[in-house]
Amino acid sequence: IAPLLTAGHRRETRIRDAIARAELPYEEVSSEVDRFIRAMEDGAGRAQLLYEALSETPPSRVEQRLREVRGEPSKAELTSALESQLTVLRRMEAQLQRFYDEMERVLVELDTVHGNLVSASASTEAANQERLAGEVRALREEVGAVAAGMSEAYETGR
Repeated sequence: IAPLLTAGHRRETRIRDAIARAELPYEEVSSEVDRFIRAMEDGAGRAQLLYEALSETPPSRVEQRLREVRGEPSKAELTSALESQLTVLRRMEAQLQRFYDEMERVLVELDTVHGNLVSASASTEAANQERLAGEVRALREEVGAVAAGMSEAYETGR
């Protein structure tokens, strides 16, 4: 999770540098980048919770224990509890993987925003700021949705 967050911060720096070097008033883009970084950090924090919980109770360990007790009549309640736990852990794994996949895509999108900023700096068209701010806003909303989904998976798993 840390490498993804670091990569996001690097892209933030490149975007801010492009805004500064363009010498154009990209306040709206800059504000959206601020909000995006906060949403990304929130999502990374939630992903870290999932990662830690999965590290503490690896699904493979639960599966192993389930294989050991399944079919033993005296362990029926334990078997049921382990099956429930494994279902929650698998859901958490899937949510964490969605975070990784979404963050990788978002990082590519941020590279595109950076490229658009560099390209826009060659023009003085006022609509560029609104379009670029809209792109960053859409990314922020997507990252926020992923973070909310992780929170739900984590809370349901507790």
